[in-house]
Amino acid sequence: MVQKEQTYQQALANYQAFEKEHGHFLQTPNIKLHYLTFGNPANTPLVWAHGTFGSAYGIADIAKEISDLGFYIIAIDYYGHGQTDYPTHEVSLYHLADDIRFLMDHLGIKRTIIGGLSRGGSVASAFYDAYPDRTLAIVLEDGGSVSWVKEVHKIGLEEARKRLGEFILPDMPLFEHKSAAFQHYNKQTDEGSKNWLINSLRQNANGLWGYNPGLYQWLGEDSLQGALDGAFRPTIVPLFEASTTMMQPKIIYRNLHVPLLIFDPIDERDWMKDFLAENQALQQQHPNLITHLVYKETGHAVHFERPERFTKDLIAFLKKVQHSKR
Repeated sequence: MVQKEQTYQQALANYQAFEKEHGHFLQTPNIKLHYLTFGNPANTPLVWAHGTFGSAYGIADIAKEISDLGFYIIAIDYYGHGQTDYPTHEVSLYHLADDIRFLMDHLGIKRTIIGGLSRGGSVASAFYDAYPDRTLAIVLEDGGSVSWVKEVHKIGLEEARKRLGEFILPDMPLFEHKSAAFQHYNKQTDEGSKNWLINSLRQNANGLWGYNPGLYQWLGEDSLQGALDGAFRPTIVPLFEASTTMMQPKIIYRNLHVPLLIFDPIDERDWMKDFLAENQALQQQHPNLITHLVYKETGHAVHFERPERFTKDLIAFLKKVQHSKR
């Protein structure tokens, strides 16, 4: 027990030191937003949005390498994730796009490369849709380039009920003390993961500690029926979820005018296989602007599974954008 407490205290100290160097808060029109920054603010900016249940720390392990090459990395915790709470009013991906624009104004950034993983890719697409004149380029890591629900609609309601049921997770455990929550969720050993874990440990309304507590409920993904409603009846689910499932990238990118990088993982175990064809079709519409990278035998979170290749490919794209901007 003493050893576990010592591990927690050391991890907490490391996290606090990291936050002191990289962490910030900004009150936007919608929320008090937590974000991390890496590098020189005078350099080319990249704003990054994580996936569901992630946090700003998800990009931290590769942020230094990228920032050392002349980029200013801004990674956000969006609604209900990490140190950013839930808004008290209805919000959508487009409210978050407004918050990113507000953050850019606060930091004196006129135009940015915008990117994200999974739902974070949808955030990036929403930002481009709302603020194309504030966008230098876009990076989509398995999200934001294809309609999320198209594959679900193909198989129909009853088959979707069977398959989506496999992804409904039980309630996340809650604890009286933060250290107990840390000890329960601490299943990784590297420092970046510990920082990410501590960043996402928060108290709920009853004072109990958990990992992004209440997030499934806020999204409406805490039941099979909620997941089905998100796909088949999006107008009755929470607005943030609805704005994700109803997004139509074919409309958003019909008049694309900036470079776009798509990371497209292919995994034979994944029943949503037609994202490849959709991404290829989008690339063919804008062959001079879209770079479509296929990662075979790779799961959803590309930069966690293939960090070296992902970083190399991302840097190559960013350098082209950086060069063309001059």
